[in-house]
Amino acid sequence: MPRYKVIQPCFLDGVLREIGEVIEFSGAPGKALLPLEAASKPALTKPAVSRKTEG
Repeated sequence: MPRYKVIQPCFLDGVLREIGEVIEFSGAPGKALLPLEAASKPALTKPAVSRKTEG
């Protein structure tokens, strides 16, 4: 299961998590969680789009 460091207080599964805690979490991480393993980092859902300007 992916591991994360809590970087701002948040509720996960009904439990208040404090800054600095290292937790295992299988859900989609929000901005309160910092991935500790490369596999925990979310993949891009859309490829970058290049836009051309005319002129």
